[in-house]
This record gives sequence, structure tokens and C-alpha cells, in this order.
Amino acid sequence: MYDFSFLQKKKTTSIAVEVRKSQHKYVIGPKGNSLQEILERTGVSVEIPPSDSSSETVILRGEPEKLGQALTEVYAKANSFTVATVSAPSWLHRFIIGKKGQNLAKITQQIPKVHIEFTEGEDKISLEGPTEDVTVAQQQMEVLVSDLISRMDFAEITIDHRFHRHLIGKSGTNINRIKEQYKVSVRIPQDSEKSNAIRIEGDPQGVQQAKKELLELALRMVIINFPDPAHKSDIVQLRGPKNEVEKCTKYLQKMVTEMVENSYTISVPIFKQFHKNIIGKGGANSKKIREECNTKIDLPAENSNSEMIVITGKKTNCEAARDRILAIQKELANITEMEVSIPSKLHNSLIGAKGRFIRSIMEECGGVHIHFPSEGSGSDAVTIRGPAQDVERAKKQLLQLAEEKVRCGVSGNE
Repeated sequence: MYDFSFLQKKKTTSIAVEVRKSQHKYVIGPKGNSLQEILERTGVSVEIPPSDSSSETVILRGEPEKLGQALTEVYAKANSFTVATVSAPSWLHRFIIGKKGQNLAKITQQIPKVHIEFTEGEDKISLEGPTEDVTVAQQQMEVLVSDLISRMDFAEITIDHRFHRHLIGKSGTNINRIKEQYKVSVRIPQDSEKSNAIRIEGDPQGVQQAKKELLELALRMVIINFPDPAHKSDIVQLRGPKNEVEKCTKYLQKMVTEMVENSYTISVPIFKQFHKNIIGKGGANSKKIREECNTKIDLPAENSNSEMIVITGKKTNCEAARDRILAIQKELANITEMEVSIPSKLHNSLIGAKGRFIRSIMEECGGVHIHFPSEGSGSDAVTIRGPAQDVERAKKQLLQLAEEKVRCGVSGNE
């Protein structure tokens, strides 16, 4: 309750008048300044109900002959400011404001005392300020709204939210192009909303063109679901328009075929001391083989004991790269390769538990490489590779061991 009481004369009276609650703050003024002005000019105190009260009754107390003047000033203050609204669809608000507030600035710069407020989701704009200024601002806003309504349109389309990020494109490339090309605004909900609604706003023709393109893009999209790695499933699911799913299936099948073809591997045993020659100065040799044979070549780390060089790519390319690597080794160390025929049923017993027997022969004979054919191939050919003298020694030991196994009646399962 504002109560500016003062030492009154003997004859005082009071009157009660109704003033709209929304106008009370104008009667009060900043920090009560307006009430103080009325008091000083007329000697009449004005009592305003508390802000949390619903009462609209204002009481004036003072000398009877002064009450008329005070009442006139109260009404003048109350009506000096006003609140008005302009009807405008909420979707149009940001266009009314304009880019970086440009449209709104044209009005507020001319009429700075008017406060303009936009409330999200409401189809109206509130204006508050000096009555005359608000009237002018209201007229200008109504003209602006009418103009925009005549030039602007919007459309809402429904597209599965799982497609939204693909419509947006990497770093927004797709959606930014559409916005720029058709001069529209496209509002796509956040992933967390899981909403399928997309809203397009702007020039009527641009809205329709953007709508058409977005729907066409969505129609061409296929959802590809890969199984959870934990399920160890080979099934990949595709969902979408039949024609697009068929195209996508063919593409994936082609990709898988190429990946399988390019994933063939050959492990080539090369004596450790020659690895640096295979690599060449600055990697020149290995790079040349990689490029000319279109393969990937992996050599073991320098501090590794492994002698295996792994070649990956298409089978024919891998074999060509292998032959070139072996040729380098042969040229450097006079390496020879020999095939020895030993019945395949003896191979496992010659290799021994965890390769014990065959490793022993390889170590004793200068580190030659002994290669047995794949189990189940039925081949009797055992390949020995290394310096000529070492290969002969390894061949002799291998045949001796085979004869011993035959004399002992060793079977292929031993």
C-alpha cells in the first residue's frame, strides 16, 4: 500500500475511483515518482492497492477543492502509457524481427519508448509504452505483419526422424543448400525429440519447392541396420522403398565381393637380415611393390623375432608381390627352393607337437624355411627354402626323419 500521508488541514475528505490494475504502475511511476509529483502539486495523497491484491480501487485523500485536480492527474498518468497487441502467427515472429533484429530495429529506433514483446507459441505481439507512441508502433507492426503474411507461407511435412541427419548432410551441407537455394527456413527437430515433423517457412514458391525436394530425398533413403557385434550375426537389414532397397542391396553385395577379393593374404617367410633390403632406402622398394602390385605389405617390427611378411590384396596381386619379394631375397643370398615329396599322412608327425621337430631342423640348418601344404589338401610336396647348402642339409634330415617314422609305423593321426 502506497500511503503518502502528510500533515493535513482540518477539512479533508477522500474519494475512491476505479483504475485498471494494469495502469496502476503508470500512476505510481518509477520509484513512486508520479505519486510524489501529484502530492507536491495538489497536496492530495494517492493510495494504490498492493501489487498482490486484485483490487482496482485507488483512494485519493486531501482538501475537497484539490481532489478534482489530483483526480485529473491520476487519470492522465494512468492513460499516459498503454498496452496493445498485434495479431501475428507465432511462426511469423522471427520474420517480423528479421535477420539480426533488422526489421524490428526500424520501428524501435524511431519509437524507442515502446517495449515490444514476443511470446513463443502465442499468435500475438505485445506493445507497451506511451499511448501515442504505442499507437504509432501498433500501426507500423500491423503493416509489417500484413506484408509478411501476403509474401510468406509455411508447410509441415512428416519424415521418419531416423532420416533427419541424412537430410541435414555432413556439417549441414544438404539442408543449408536447400535453405539458400529456395530462400526458406527449415526447422528440423533435435534427435532427442524423436519427432518426425519438419517445418518449412518462407517464400510460398520456395516452400513448395523445398518441400518437394525433401520428400523426394526421403523417398530415396534406405535404413541399413547392422547387427550388434555381440550377436555375431551375418544378417544386414535394409528398409526403405523397394527400388532403392534393391539398388542398395546390389551395391552392398558388390562392396562385399570387392572387400573379400581384396582381403586375400599371403605370409612370406623372409630371412630377418633381408627385411631392410625388402623395404629399401626410405621405403622405396616396398612402396614400389605395393603400388605396382596394388597390395598392402606389412613387415614385422624391427625388434620382433618374426620373419613373416604379410601381403594383403587380390589373390593374383598378392602372388605377384610375393614373387617379387622372394626374388629380392634370392638375389641377395643365393636362396634356392626345393620341393621334397613326403607322404601327407606323415606331415603331422614330422612337424611334431607345437612344431618341435620341424623347428629343430630349421634351426640346425641355418634357419631355412620349411613349408608343409595345408592339412587336407592331399599334397605330398614339402617346400624347403634357403641357402643351397642349408636346403640340402634340411632335405637330408627331413627324409631321414620320415624314414624313421615309417619304420616305427607312425600313422597320420600321431
